[in-house]
Amino acid sequence: MRLQTLKQLAVVPLASALLVACGSDNDNNSSKPKPPVAEPKSVELQISITNLTAGQPQSPSGVIVHRSGYLAFDEGKAASVAIEQMAEGGDAKPLLAEANANSQVLKTYEGPAAVGPGANRTFTMKVDGVDNTAELYLTSLTMLVNTNDAFTGVNNVALGNLAVGESKRWNGPVWDAGTELNSEASGTIPGPADTSSAADKGFNAERNDLNNKVVFHPGVITQAEGLSSSVLTVAHRFDQPAVAIRVTRVK
Repeated sequence: MRLQTLKQLAVVPLASALLVACGSDNDNNSSKPKPPVAEPKSVELQISITNLTAGQPQSPSGVIVHRSGYLAFDEGKAASVAIEQMAEGGDAKPLLAEANANSQVLKTYEGPAAVGPGANRTFTMKVDGVDNTAELYLTSLTMLVNTNDAFTGVNNVALGNLAVGESKRWNGPVWDAGTELNSEASGTIPGPADTSSAADKGFNAERNDLNNKVVFHPGVITQAEGLSSSVLTVAHRFDQPAVAIRVTRVK
């Protein structure tokens, strides 16, 4: 009995030593440095929009950075009401609201003011949730305000995998929204060429253009071509392209 009791007593300090050792290991683990928290992914794009026309102010641009799966308009098909509002009245807000409701759209921007002939606007857009531009697309649209429903820009162009400091440039054609007849008449043009105070200048929900589809714009008809009812002059003519857009990845 005495021998057995001595053996039991000998086990007690051994178990205590093991517990102390275990406690020491836990202390060591808690003192190890924690791994760094990863910074949120993002890329930063500098976008430069230049009006290439000689006499056509361009409305505040609606700029959209998105993935494949978003399309502002489809050439040869009827324009959405949002495109109609932008192309007839120069208002990009409905277009951007429509874009922001699309899950493939990552970032939108509306220019603060019109861009005059030959002028430029440059701004920066930070796009969160991505660390490269490989699957990003750009749509940037603006109205030629001395027209009935002409608009220009780029539609669903791929940025490609831009390295930091690398740029891409596109020249934007002019489209006719196909929603308003190109009469160039007084009371139908929202730009400064039309000095009338008509209430229906700009967007009108009624579509009086029989085409009712987006096509390349044939150009305006001015007084110089013998259209006496036109409020446009030779200065308001435009060539293709009407806008240059440059994107540079800066971060």
